[in-house]
Amino acid sequence: MLKKTLIFALLLIVVIILVFTQFLKRGKLVFEGKDLSPYIEEEYSDKVALTLENAGENKGELVKFLTQVNPAYKKGASFLVAYMPYVDGVEITSEALLDNIDYAYKAKEEFSWAKDLPEDIFLNYLLPYRNSQEPIQNWRPFFYERFYPVVKDLSLASEAGRAVNRWVVIQEAVVEVQKLTELKLGITAG
Repeated sequence: MLKKTLIFALLLIVVIILVFTQFLKRGKLVFEGKDLSPYIEEEYSDKVALTLENAGENKGELVKFLTQVNPAYKKGASFLVAYMPYVDGVEITSEALLDNIDYAYKAKEEFSWAKDLPEDIFLNYLLPYRNSQEPIQNWRPFFYERFYPVVKDLSLASEAGRAVNRWVVIQEAVVEVQKLTELKLGITAG
């Protein structure tokens, strides 16, 4: 009887130790033995953990992004991974994410109209690497170079938006004039 009680007590101690260590590990993000918690904003850690868990073979790309991003962009990086659609988690590259976040913060830091944007507006509407279901593309460098001269001296986000819209309308008008001219002259593009 003493032997059975002793075995039961030892088993109970082992179970308590296992439960306690699992409790301590809970919420701690680890990849290949490396603690990721210093790279992830605490408020997003549960959602980041779920995204990493669902990323399958692409988990390494997301971890690479989180560990290589500029530490000043930690909150934005955590936000992107936390709210990343499932399909993106399994296919997006760290390079695409790093380039996107670098250009998003570059614009926020360089343009006076972007510096004062509320954080939730920046995170939800300016930081994301795509708007909906369009293919993931490295579009930020192109748009930055294209629109830098158009918005660099403006002080309000609304002014920047109107300036970009005017630029697009003018470009569309130029294209239409070119098409009409080609039709009138019988010139075909090619």
